[in-house]
Amino acid sequence: GVVDLSDFDHLDLVDALMINEIKKTNKPIAELEKIPSWKKAMESETPESVEFNWNKARKDMGISKDHERAIKIISELKDEIDPQGQLQYVIPEIVRGLRNKYQKYKVELTPAEKKKASLSKFDNSLTNTHAFMTKVIKTGMHDELLSEKGASDLAVQIITKLAAEGEIDFTKFKAPKLKGDTSDLSVLPEPQRKKARDKMVAKSVEKDPVFRTVTSFEEAEFNIAFAFPREIGVHVGTEGSATTVAIRGLPNNMAKRDLKEAIDTGTLTRTEAADRFADRELLNPDLPEVNELTKVADDMPLDEGYFGKMMDEGDDVDIKPITMQKGYIDVREPLFIDTDLATWEAEKILINGDWDEKFIKDIEASGKKLSAAQQKKVDELTYRSFEFEKSNGGTVLDVQRDNLKKAQINLEFTKLLEDIGFDSVMYRNEVERGLRGEMQYSYILFKPNQFKVATSKAFNMDDMREGFREGGLVAQVFGKENMPKTLGKLATRLKLN
Repeated sequence: GVVDLSDFDHLDLVDALMINEIKKTNKPIAELEKIPSWKKAMESETPESVEFNWNKARKDMGISKDHERAIKIISELKDEIDPQGQLQYVIPEIVRGLRNKYQKYKVELTPAEKKKASLSKFDNSLTNTHAFMTKVIKTGMHDELLSEKGASDLAVQIITKLAAEGEIDFTKFKAPKLKGDTSDLSVLPEPQRKKARDKMVAKSVEKDPVFRTVTSFEEAEFNIAFAFPREIGVHVGTEGSATTVAIRGLPNNMAKRDLKEAIDTGTLTRTEAADRFADRELLNPDLPEVNELTKVADDMPLDEGYFGKMMDEGDDVDIKPITMQKGYIDVREPLFIDTDLATWEAEKILINGDWDEKFIKDIEASGKKLSAAQQKKVDELTYRSFEFEKSNGGTVLDVQRDNLKKAQINLEFTKLLEDIGFDSVMYRNEVERGLRGEMQYSYILFKPNQFKVATSKAFNMDDMREGFREGGLVAQVFGKENMPKTLGKLATRLKLN
């Protein structure tokens, strides 16, 4: 099982094993039985007839000269170099793994599809959509084998393929620049800035500051979930609820469990919560684990169990940059839902009964009713939502197709609520509890300009950009420049400090 790189016979055997795995044909038995020479080779009894008949069969089976040469090399060298068959097992496994990777990322485009895609409608945010998809493919798929250029080219192919299919309307996705620039905006003098802020919230039902936590695309012009929503909008709420969300982004250990249990009581003060969040033990990879029931969706890890992701001992696990944003919102006509839902994904709301049991009930309680056209839209969105009851596959194209289809349903669901007369949702947050004395309600925003960070330069409601951002919670503990990227590096730094 050991390859001597200085021995040409060893290298020849490795090359032959790779060529044989790459070029081998997996024809069904029924097809092979139609080849007389194959049947004759299978029936051969003497060593001489086996060799002669298989040489003839390989030609009739369409095996190339290179493949035939590789088979011969394997036959001559395997007993001498690889008597235990270790290389004959490992190398084909590696090739099959690479082939599976290739199939995962392969996107086939015909000339007709390219032509059809060129006739599709796009707007000036297509470049930003491409940049977003490139980053999702490169970082979200966690594949070190894919280069930045490879991810970019693949994103172009996926957008072209989906545009040709015609089921996704790319004009609906108003993607922000992933690195926002507000250098063209002047900072208003403080009295004018405060006046602009007061004007923003003058007609809003919520005039106090709200908070939200993000762990990806923090530098984008506005929250990426407005453009590619995984749910019906962007959640904001109390500082306590945002802190609870932030906890999910931490490594899973006993300190995290203690913090989550404490904040779920709703009795922690702001100071107590800040002190607990600044505890370095939260990032200690040596503390015991709790469980492994976590998946990452969009920009936040989702606890399927209670606590989150289990780390294998010694692994370097990326620490997501946790940023809590404080800001103000302009919501004037929220749909009030005095409960929480298991999920706020539109496709699940429409098919799991929440639309009829929660939304319709509260829409009518507000004095509004659906028109015939609006009900028709509900029926259409419900029909499209049933597609996602089963997974459509595991290729990158399949995943991005599903993600964009779901995002489009969420956007159209939001547009439906706007047509009915609502600009947001206000709901009782029963999952992310607040701090002592905070309200129990959170909001779901529909538009980027409904939120401005507290440090916004001008609170310009005509500008989608949010303004300045405040530092991340973990960065506040370790300092922005010294932010540890992995638990392994973090453990080393803690020892040094």
